[in-house]
Amino acid sequence: MAVWKYYPNLIDYLRLFLLILVAFFYNNFYVTTTIFWSVILLDDINGRIARKLNQTSIFGDMLDSFVDLTAELILLTILMLSCKNFYPFFLVLIILTVFGHFSHVYVSAFGETKYQHRKQNKNAQNFILRKYLEGGIFMSVTSFAWFVFLYSLYFLSVYPRLAFFIICVSDRLRPWSLWTFKKELP
Repeated sequence: MAVWKYYPNLIDYLRLFLLILVAFFYNNFYVTTTIFWSVILLDDINGRIARKLNQTSIFGDMLDSFVDLTAELILLTILMLSCKNFYPFFLVLIILTVFGHFSHVYVSAFGETKYQHRKQNKNAQNFILRKYLEGGIFMSVTSFAWFVFLYSLYFLSVYPRLAFFIICVSDRLRPWSLWTFKKELP
């Protein structure tokens, strides 16, 4: 079977299509939420199928990384547009995300472990990076936690009154003024 027809790659094509739909429905909180959680769930299913069917490839690794990057960038862009007070923060996060993904993929393709799957490089000197690259529960928890953090910011930007003791991320509420926050509550 051709690499581009591997089942995990087909799932990645579906994930990419779902992310394109977000561009049309980003103003609808429920549709955007459903799509993003579907993309995250399909990412987990994708990895399990790739390992179970032994359908891993450099193309699949790059495609999966690209779809993950696209998901992060779309969510960060939505956050940047909806939380104008924190525009510089999200802009820096976007730049760091692009740089991080690019450097990770570049090192995987051309670095010391040339053409080795990036998650198979378990010789990292940094303890946290080594644990992450070993896979397993630590990788799953950290990846999931990052998306939960971004989604929480998105949720709070849509429903800012639920952010009693968390950073207020809407234009109406200022994070530096608890007094303003108390006055605006019904």
